[in-house]
Amino acid sequence: AYNGFVVSGISIKNTNAMIRHVKSALGFVFIAVSCLYACRSKEVAPQLPPDYIAIEASKSVSLAFGLTVRVDSIFDNRCPIGSNCFFAGSASALLTLNPQTDPQKRRLFVGSSKERNDSTTAQFQNITYKVILRDVIPYPSYENLKPKRQAILQVSRL
Repeated sequence: AYNGFVVSGISIKNTNAMIRHVKSALGFVFIAVSCLYACRSKEVAPQLPPDYIAIEASKSVSLAFGLTVRVDSIFDNRCPIGSNCFFAGSASALLTLNPQTDPQKRRLFVGSSKERNDSTTAQFQNITYKVILRDVIPYPSYENLKPKRQAILQVSRL
């Protein structure tokens, strides 16, 4: 008393059972891959020294000693990772120091612009501070064409 059909030596009942097992296995693989993807490690921002700050364009930071630094804009024309360029390029940040009380605008550069300044000084409450543009991150790449750029600044009291 056999109820199934036999096609080329394989019964229909066995084929249906095999399809159910394959679907179950694929479901398990999908769930496992989803869990592994969700548990992947996130990129960790590098730890900055105490007198360094990272500021996105159009944002500002008020420092403990009262000086406020705003990054008005960031421009980056450095050669992207993995590219062959005629020149390395440079990046710049337009800063406003003390935007509320005594606005002082400065453009600082990093990269191959040796004739351009990477640092400036600012007066605030009769104290002189030095502001250095250390980097603009992330470095350009074709993988991320519109990243949220940050200016890495070092601010120290002179």
